[in-house]
Amino acid sequence: MKLDPSVMKALSLDPSATTVSTHGSSGFNATAKISTTLADGTQKHLFMKTAAGKDAEVMFRGEHASLSAIHNAVPSLCPASLYTGVSEDGTAFLVTDFLDMSSSSSRGSGSSSSSSQGSEHSGMSLAAKLAKLHTTPAPTPEGKSKPMFGFPETTCCGDTPQANDYKESWADFYAQNRLLALLGKCERSN
Repeated sequence: MKLDPSVMKALSLDPSATTVSTHGSSGFNATAKISTTLADGTQKHLFMKTAAGKDAEVMFRGEHASLSAIHNAVPSLCPASLYTGVSEDGTAFLVTDFLDMSSSSSRGSGSSSSSSQGSEHSGMSLAAKLAKLHTTPAPTPEGKSKPMFGFPETTCCGDTPQANDYKESWADFYAQNRLLALLGKCERSN
């Protein structure tokens, strides 16, 4: 597997010190592990998903924004999303920190010498992390005078885009942006 030059450039990776290999599987993405040696000699591992088409760009932009928001609120709950973009051949990609899900000794950031805030090093249970996430006040959206229900990017459930237009109440957001939007899509498709 070859790493696209635009990914190398976006992440400031040295091509002579970087390898990429297929890692894991997905029903609609290609997944890979990027391994590189940094200038100080430490190893860094990253995770990359790629997919073709405009839908993939929307999906990865939303995933990047949502992972970043979650990571900013509770760093040990998910990997840091580092970059999303479109490669020279038009393939969309998303790169995050690599989390070794097969090892209890993994380091959340993928760096063999980092002081990671990965889940196994945070000292917090999953329940405590979720409680912190759900009690962290939402930021006031740009152009609004108070916190709202919604998100600045379209996100996806699988390959289904979900609009996240801001609403004043959770009930309005859920009814309009989830239930009625999905019903409308079903009616248009059938």
